[in-house]
Amino acid sequence: MKFVNKYFLHRSNCRIIRLRDNLYEKYLDSLPMEKVEKIIISTYENERLTEERKEEKIDDLLYYRCRRLTREFEWSAENIKALEETNEMLMEECLAAASHLKEHVEELELKKPKGEIMYTDYEAKVEILSFKSEPSDEDDDYDEDDYYRYTHIEDVLISSVNKYYKMYGVHDFSYFLSQEDRMSGKAPRHTGLERGEVLWLNSDLETDNWNEHLPEEYTSGMHLCYAFHNLFDHCRFSPQDIINIRDMHHILTIRT
Repeated sequence: MKFVNKYFLHRSNCRIIRLRDNLYEKYLDSLPMEKVEKIIISTYENERLTEERKEEKIDDLLYYRCRRLTREFEWSAENIKALEETNEMLMEECLAAASHLKEHVEELELKKPKGEIMYTDYEAKVEILSFKSEPSDEDDDYDEDDYYRYTHIEDVLISSVNKYYKMYGVHDFSYFLSQEDRMSGKAPRHTGLERGEVLWLNSDLETDNWNEHLPEEYTSGMHLCYAFHNLFDHCRFSPQDIINIRDMHHILTIRT
């Protein structure tokens, strides 16, 4: 039977339900992951696709890749420790971004003339700068093709074609001024800038854990922050992709 690379999608809770007996997914299952990743890269580089169509195809393929790599992930003590260390790094950068945003807004508000509204929206977005894509010296199987694939998949993950990462980055925080506030002359209100809100969304419980769709037996005590959940469950980063994050930064945006 000739395989046709066409399928219909229905989205519910960030999950994909494929019709036609899951033919396309079965086809991907028959391929080694290296081939799947090359399909992702070629789709990303395909200039004939519209931006909207490319976003859809990339999201579907990244979702498949993330789910498959999560199934194959080795939940060793070493990998669990690496995930916990990355989670700590995510929390530190998110708290720094929220603190920087709050300080910057307060400074700007103090400088403006009394009663004057200078700004309406303030945002801080945490973004990834680089990954640990270099293989170790002990990796005898490393070759240039592997390196090309590693780095280009990372490029796709943090590109504008990955629509959820494009919208939210690792995490974003904002001050906002509603139309009602502008009319009344009120100062901007912050959303989600306290520690519990930044790390776990509207909660100050240190025991919160965003481990949804991860194996409970390995992650129940990890206290994963919302940024971790966002990368895994929305931006389609596999556990290994998250471990491979090296550096992050945050960007402040002011809109008038």
